[in-house]
Amino acid sequence: MDVSYFVNQLPEDSDLRTIVATMGSTVARFKQEAASIKADRRYSAQGHAEQIKAAAEKGPLAFFKEMRKQQAQERASLERRKGAIQLKPVDQKDLWAELRARELRDFMRTIPLPDRMRLAIADPEFARAIIHAPEPLTGIEGDFRDRIIQAELEREHGAGEIQAISEEAAALDVTDKALEVTYAALLIEAGMKPEAVSNAAAA
Repeated sequence: MDVSYFVNQLPEDSDLRTIVATMGSTVARFKQEAASIKADRRYSAQGHAEQIKAAAEKGPLAFFKEMRKQQAQERASLERRKGAIQLKPVDQKDLWAELRARELRDFMRTIPLPDRMRLAIADPEFARAIIHAPEPLTGIEGDFRDRIIQAELEREHGAGEIQAISEEAAALDVTDKALEVTYAALLIEAGMKPEAVSNAAAA
């Protein structure tokens, strides 16, 4: 089965390229095996169906179920990493810090928006004063505020880690889609009705 569409969307150094290619080759081999069984005149139509189902259960179906399990584990691991990317909390009891943040916000409202953005992105103290206050109090809202939050997350956790998580999530999305398509193709080759594919994939 041609899975080049999915493989080409993955980074060249990603192990997922090999995994997706293996999904495609597994379906292709089973398709050939099913065709060989169908050509065997020793069996009736029902016999062909039984032999093909048995052949699928010997390896291909188990392989795909293992792939589904591994993908779920990778997704869970990635979600844990994403969950760790959080802004440092503010100490609500630190009144001096809140007064200082208020002064910074008041000052920033007196300067043009581009200057506010430069200050907030360059200086973590200004950034926190913006991030941990309601938007109407800061004069910075929407996409501008999101850019400041992103800059602060990168400052606290490292731009490399955030970028890596984003790229790995995209690669997993591609692999999940490839798995869905190839698994469905295998089930159909095994003689399952199209409407049963989604139920079998969830098994």
